Amino acid sequence: MRLLRLLITMAILILPSLGLEAQAQDSAASSEYLIKAGFIYNFANLVQWPSNSFAQPTSPIVIGILGEDPFGTILDRVLEGKKVNGRAFLVRRLKSVFDL
Repeated sequence: MRLLRLLITMAILILPSLGLEAQAQDSAASSEYLIKAGFIYNFANLVQWPSNSFAQPTSPIVIGILGEDPFGTILDRVLEGKKVNGRAFLVRRLKSVFDL
């Protein structure tokens, strides 16, 4: 009985700290991809696009993600409502090169 109480006490003390560590790792990964999403926006903002790069003056800037998407919804949230030279962003997720 004493051993059982000791194990339960240890579990109560250890489990919350494991959750915080996992949460910190998720937060660090989220921060990393938030920075990367901002970089994509700034990169698109700094590029001087040739006049024949787009079919129409209002064609969107398409960001393609091939394969696994590490951004989740972060990229969509960062680019939502943002425009560069009147062009909105469109995020496309592609499973394989055949989807291109």
